[in-house]
Amino acid sequence: MADSDVKTPDAAIAEEIVEEKKKLPSITDEPISADAHAVDDPDAPQLTVRSVVVGCLLGTLISASNFYLGLKLGWTFGAGIFGSIFGYTIILLISSFFAKLISSNVTFISFLGKALGRPFNAREHATLCSAATASGSGTLAGYISGIPAMYRLGLLSTRPSDDYGRLFVWAIAASLYGIFFAVPLRQWFVLKQDLPFPSPRATAVIIQSVNAAGGAEMAKKKTLAVFIAFGCIFSFMAIVYFVPVVQNWHIFYWLALAFPSDSEAYNNLMWANKWNFYIQWTFAFVGAGMMTPGNTVISLVFGTVLAWGIIGPLLYSKGVLTGPASCRFKMDKCVVGGKAYVVTDLPSARYWLLWVGVFLMLAASFTELFSNWRTIASGFKALGSTVKGGIAKISGKATTTEERVDEDPAPVNHRVPAWAWVGGLVLSVILSVVVLSVAFGVGVGESILAIICGFLFAFIGLQSSGETDINPTGTIAKTSQVVLAAVPPYAPAGPELAAKQTANLASGLLAAAAAHQSVDMVSDLKTGHLVGASPRAQFYAQLIGSIWSSVVGLGVWALFTTAYPCITNLELDDVCLDKGFSLTAVQAWYGITLALTKNAAVPSTSLYTAIGAGLFTVVFVVLKNTVIPKKYHSYLINLNAVGIAFTNTDSSIMFAIFFGWLFGLIWKKVNANGHEHYMYAVAAGLIAGEGVFGVVQAIFAIAGVESATDIGMPV
Repeated sequence: MADSDVKTPDAAIAEEIVEEKKKLPSITDEPISADAHAVDDPDAPQLTVRSVVVGCLLGTLISASNFYLGLKLGWTFGAGIFGSIFGYTIILLISSFFAKLISSNVTFISFLGKALGRPFNAREHATLCSAATASGSGTLAGYISGIPAMYRLGLLSTRPSDDYGRLFVWAIAASLYGIFFAVPLRQWFVLKQDLPFPSPRATAVIIQSVNAAGGAEMAKKKTLAVFIAFGCIFSFMAIVYFVPVVQNWHIFYWLALAFPSDSEAYNNLMWANKWNFYIQWTFAFVGAGMMTPGNTVISLVFGTVLAWGIIGPLLYSKGVLTGPASCRFKMDKCVVGGKAYVVTDLPSARYWLLWVGVFLMLAASFTELFSNWRTIASGFKALGSTVKGGIAKISGKATTTEERVDEDPAPVNHRVPAWAWVGGLVLSVILSVVVLSVAFGVGVGESILAIICGFLFAFIGLQSSGETDINPTGTIAKTSQVVLAAVPPYAPAGPELAAKQTANLASGLLAAAAAHQSVDMVSDLKTGHLVGASPRAQFYAQLIGSIWSSVVGLGVWALFTTAYPCITNLELDDVCLDKGFSLTAVQAWYGITLALTKNAAVPSTSLYTAIGAGLFTVVFVVLKNTVIPKKYHSYLINLNAVGIAFTNTDSSIMFAIFFGWLFGLIWKKVNANGHEHYMYAVAAGLIAGEGVFGVVQAIFAIAGVESATDIGMPV
């Protein structure tokens, strides 16, 4: 997940797959042996055209799917495990076909046969996953969070197409900076601290298992399960596009129609429907629910009912929210009966609840980090040790101990050359400063501060991700807005304010995107380390994948903003809500920017509630980590998830996640063996099926293809 810190589906996969695969040869921090599978050859090429191309294509699929799903809830899904299953099957098909051409008398055909038909192995498989992760991740988080916020604040061009150039160079700068400083971070987090990295370890287990003897057959079955789930949901979404009621079950609305329009029952039922309490069979989030831990799912539903079923309606009934109830989901202006209302002054329920949700997420993330201060301190200690050892080695004064600190199990010719990552890091820093200055008017000092923030966020994110599989960069990166808001100081309304807001968002987003990219890349290098892959091959695959991701990300951005102008136009926000795009991450960056730069009023009742919720969260997390035994943690509420629910206006998504989790429980109870082998494959197919049709849906919207009927839908 990109912009939130609830325990991800990948985290659940990591925990359960590692547990379920104990019967396989164990994955340790030593590279797999040469005889781990029949076709493994330590000297076989690892960075190949087929692995990079297939990895980038799979990453493109994930990126496009993630964009659609990210607009709905701010969640995105990693490409590592998806690529490890799909990538193996695709390469197996390619290899089987071209192997037949090796004996051809035509030189070129024989060359193709030898290049594409040679046996596949775990090390090349890891390189494929590197390309998939880089191209599927990249700077996507910016396109579903802060960049739309910049448009909604009127900071960029009125037409997104006019900004393609500067968005592209911003993406290139952020992704390259994140990749280049990931290389030395591998030394600290993967080799020295030897952190577990649950999801990368799970990917390594899959790579080892499918490349072991007999693994190909199971891989084929899992791939078939993915394709069946994908095809069913893709077809389902095609029907839904023309007949929306198939997916959207407005039960309270249907029940209300059975009562007179002036009756209390009618009004109560319609009230529930207007607060977005309905069922939407969004199977991408059903799939996510199948893979999400139970306490996270329950916390999301609890937060939704609490925020939008109790607090929101209660605030209106008690007169705390004085504006029209029809403005409840607005973030800026609302026009009712020809009269314009400024919802940040009234405020609206969405604006009021936003602050409570943001405080919950920030308090939960930072308290978790501070509760694990020892591991963070050990990381900085490792950093100091590495720097000291490097200086000693260069000066010729290295001791035996200091030399051992710098040892890497990868052969020298498999390591990333110092000139490559050091030179690349310097150039990417310069590029970042130039891009922020020229394209967004950010001062050199602010740019350097953003770069430093990006490194610190990556360091903290890796420590957390390596220990717990939770990447908090999405939440903690918002603190960059607080830091950068003070440089320069408060600006008055007008061009100076717009310039300050632009600098705040552009530099904050670069720090967040670079940190997110770096965490993904180091995690990917952990997978390679476990299967004995070449870090150099992975690095080059990541580099290619990231550049490709910048191109694909911009293309997907162009597609969706053309199809749905509401993404960038605040006045069309209702259209996005009607399309199911709650833009959760967007509204968080938007609201924080207003508060920090425009001195926008945060309602006192909301502020006091948010502070109280934050203090409660701090106490709760501290008690959880110091008093409550770890074996009971899975039964405790996830306050980060509650915070996400407060910022999400569409409760149907949360209920879809709940139904997916419930289905997974029933499946496991009825057929534990089938659940063990195929649940993740089915979930991946559900997510990809809806996500990919989201791209088709955007194309339909551009072409003017409309739904055939709105029967059964609220009017």
